[in-house]
Amino acid sequence: RGNVYNLLNQIRSKKFVMIGNGKNTKSMAYIENIVAFMNFCLKIDKGKHIFNYSDSPDFTMNELVLLTYSYLGFNSSRIIRIPFFIGLAIGKVFDLLGFLFGKKFIVSSIRVKKFCANSSYSNSIETTGFIRPYSLKRALKKTIN
Repeated sequence: RGNVYNLLNQIRSKKFVMIGNGKNTKSMAYIENIVAFMNFCLKIDKGKHIFNYSDSPDFTMNELVLLTYSYLGFNSSRIIRIPFFIGLAIGKVFDLLGFLFGKKFIVSSIRVKKFCANSSYSNSIETTGFIRPYSLKRALKKTIN
């Protein structure tokens, strides 16, 4: 399961804690858009074409989390937020426990860093003339449903 699935599942299970200010951006791609783009590519001129596909515009983590709460019918005022440095400290504690007991925990300093990092990628999909069948908001709603 991917990162988006894990995030949505955590929110749905009400075990989600927002770490950091949530201003970091994440590039994502909806599978039905990827399939449509691949079909589109079958019709473009022959030759070598390299694409880094992502749907845009990118969501900030705040936008992604708030939309998810909304689509699930949850009250977003109940989101527990902790500063990055506290989340990182908790991650380090779990790193140490994992090392001592030889276990892998869901929480780790690497996962906290990854959650709070920008992972936004540019692409040139718009220059091809491709029109995405689904906006990211609609894709998120379909995924949650």
